[in-house]
Amino acid sequence: MTKSCAVVVNYCFDILKLSKIKIRCDIKNKASRGIPERLNFFKQGVLKHDIISDGKFSDLVQYVIRKNDFKKP
Repeated sequence: MTKSCAVVVNYCFDILKLSKIKIRCDIKNKASRGIPERLNFFKQGVLKHDIISDGKFSDLVQYVIRKNDFKKP
């Protein structure tokens, strides 16, 4: 999954010419949070009660990376 996300990030920067990318993950989902962490995204913060999951509010962790900070794998 990390390799697939890296391909999408490359596409977003190289083809779509985006300047930054944000990824949001449920704070309890360690596997999903590992993807942006392995791709050197910066943990920008926690969005409290930002999503409803299983009928309950849940927090999201927001990660961001700028084009200049992304190192192609």
